[in-house]
Amino acid sequence: LDEIDPLLDTGAEVSIDFAGVELATQSFVHALISALIRSRGAAVLDQLLFINCNETVQRVIEIVVEYSQDDVST
Repeated sequence: LDEIDPLLDTGAEVSIDFAGVELATQSFVHALISALIRSRGAAVLDQLLFINCNETVQRVIEIVVEYSQDDVST
């Protein structure tokens, strides 16, 4: 987060590469992106690129994105 936040401040797209990662826990993905979504809003997702995700990792990211956005809108 300490490295991602300043890059987002510049308007840059940030790639998060999951190459070689077979499984990412929901708690890991939550720690990685939930605070960004909560502090910056859902628009931050336009700057985040999740690359080389297998289906399992992609689904975990989708779950965290979904509930993080719900938390922002309530």
